Amino acid sequence: MNLPQAPELDEYHYPPRCLRAAGALWIASGVLLILIGLALFSQRIWAGLLFELVLPILLASAGVYLWRRGLWLGRGADARTGLLVVGLLGCITVWPALLVATAVVLQTRPAADRWFTH
Repeated sequence: MNLPQAPELDEYHYPPRCLRAAGALWIASGVLLILIGLALFSQRIWAGLLFELVLPILLASAGVYLWRRGLWLGRGADARTGLLVVGLLGCITVWPALLVATAVVLQTRPAADRWFTH
């Protein structure tokens, strides 16, 4: 009597580790940008200059974008180009720049390319 075999899980059921790590770094970078934007906004709100109000809002908005797209990255949505473009805005400060650079390297690994083209 032949018993049915359990289906084999192939490598495309779950995103590769490098892509999961890149997504986590994008999320961390987004949260960090949100916090930086909020901190700048709370310090400069009484100055009244347009640049001092627009930059914190722009940084916080970029942080929300990075956070949301970082969540979608591991679900198969190829958002790498948008993440890179908006991530460059976050390179104004040091810590998000380190996270962005590491995430870009991880998301361009061959395993990540196979995940998006399967």
